[in-house]
Amino acid sequence: MKRTAVRPTGIERTFADHEIIVTKTDMKGLLTYANDVFLRLSVFDEEEVIGKPHNIIRHPDMPRVVFKLLWDTLREGREIFAYVVNMASDGAEYWVLAHVTPSRDASGRIVGYHSSRRRPDRSAVNAVKELYARLRAEESRHRSPSEGLDASWRMLQDELAARGRTYEEFVFDLTLGAAGTTPATSSPSSLSPGSAPKDGRPNAGPAHAPRTGATNRKPIKIVRNVTSGRNA
Repeated sequence: MKRTAVRPTGIERTFADHEIIVTKTDMKGLLTYANDVFLRLSVFDEEEVIGKPHNIIRHPDMPRVVFKLLWDTLREGREIFAYVVNMASDGAEYWVLAHVTPSRDASGRIVGYHSSRRRPDRSAVNAVKELYARLRAEESRHRSPSEGLDASWRMLQDELAARGRTYEEFVFDLTLGAAGTTPATSSPSSLSPGSAPKDGRPNAGPAHAPRTGATNRKPIKIVRNVTSGRNA
């Protein structure tokens, strides 16, 4: 049954610390796999999402410039961490700390993309909301979408330059700050799980990173290319 257009309800949904949202797409961003956690949070059946654009869950509060940054990074063959708010098919929203990587075949050619998403800490979400609201407002005040995107891009670069950080460093500052770790003592590269496996299968030894949360929380694993629920 075809769903009607959905508007945000303002209701926020969340998920457990141990759960990981996993999706895979082809080169065009069309979903080829979605695990049970994704389907439950987004309130979709599997047959409704496979073959559909991943932006089926895009929330209108997300600035387009963040997705430009994401896709520019992935097309360069690099991974990216980003805070994202998604919208479920019933209009509810859920925030994630996303780790997106290119998937490669045996020859090293990029054949798609893999996303693992964890539940972020509230303090990090609140900080990101402030930045994203300014970027979204900048995009909205221009007549054409292209002008708005260009202006938002300049604003993002100016914001990051003022902080002396890249977007990746900004994300990790928030993550480590929420966990009570001094950002200056840790670099994003020290938390990154490393290069993506060429065959797209799970790594044998996932890296560890501080969980976005209170100082008494245990560290979590940021895991690349790990699926749960249905087989890929």
